[in-house]
Amino acid sequence: MQDCGKCTICCILPKIIEMDSPCGEYCKECIPCVGCNIYKDRPEPCREFQCSWSQMNFAHIDLRPNNCGVMFEKVNETLMLGSVIGKLKDISELIKNQIRFFNDEGISVMMQQFNPHKFICYMVEGASKEKIQKALEEKSK
Repeated sequence: MQDCGKCTICCILPKIIEMDSPCGEYCKECIPCVGCNIYKDRPEPCREFQCSWSQMNFAHIDLRPNNCGVMFEKVNETLMLGSVIGKLKDISELIKNQIRFFNDEGISVMMQQFNPHKFICYMVEGASKEKIQKALEEKSK
């Protein structure tokens, strides 16, 4: 596993009900670019979150979410969910290559454009709508 370093994107993108933290705003326990004040006692959704960058052994620093503008979350063994900070059309060639790598490894990728008011979902190579919906339903249980 890799150290998150200055990345605290996971503390701003998702809605964290247990922390009364709305989507698009830093959690009250987050110190931006430093980390979580209550990391050892963080709530279950934060414990369960699986940032793909931090789980890789040797991922390039340019792929860290705060550097590339995309946070990949491992939903299960065959699906990654990518949340794009900014516009989906602006994702870099580096991210496109990462998606190709996931696909080559048999992992489907669903991309969603982050917007503080809603998520706009897009499907990317290797994923069927039914497969994604089933995986996301299982994750939310």
